[in-house]
Amino acid sequence: MSLLQNNFIKVTLGLLIGVIIIFFLDPPKTACTEQIELYTEGVKGLAKSASQALAVCKEHPEPGGCVAFFDTLNKLETKFNEVTRQCQKDLSSEPLTRNWISTGMELFTLLAWGARPPESYLYRNGWLEISQVVEFCRLRNHLENIYGKEAWAGFVNNILPDLPGASQLSAIGQNEAWNRSLLSDSCHYPL
Repeated sequence: MSLLQNNFIKVTLGLLIGVIIIFFLDPPKTACTEQIELYTEGVKGLAKSASQALAVCKEHPEPGGCVAFFDTLNKLETKFNEVTRQCQKDLSSEPLTRNWISTGMELFTLLAWGARPPESYLYRNGWLEISQVVEFCRLRNHLENIYGKEAWAGFVNNILPDLPGASQLSAIGQNEAWNRSLLSDSCHYPL
């Protein structure tokens, strides 16, 4: 009790309690925390235009109908690349990231496939240009780097059976739908 009567002890104890309260209410930020906050704000700002562009692209799944979506996807990836490589793994808990990556990959896969299966593996890119195939590969790379190879396998297992006419190709061969889809691209492009 006599220690609490000493003003120096009271001030020190008060400062210590204040620092602890400040630390818990506003923890110190790391370089990754700041980058992710900026990224999240940027992605949220693009969410509405991405949603609108996606709707237009799904309504008009041809080169001209998807230009706005490709442009928005490019902006999202630019925001993503502003986060340093060592901090990108921390984006795994940010739901918008997985959403735009998966949505972009799904759309590229569906656009390349078309309304029916491609005639052969030679046509697996459909009407997509090489720059759009490279963008698909970048998204795949992001998915694997952040969420692991299992996320890629899960994506493939979810989308491949849903491609129009893919189930009929199983009569030709077990991997025929895979071979004719954009998913089978080796992605050996400079990313």
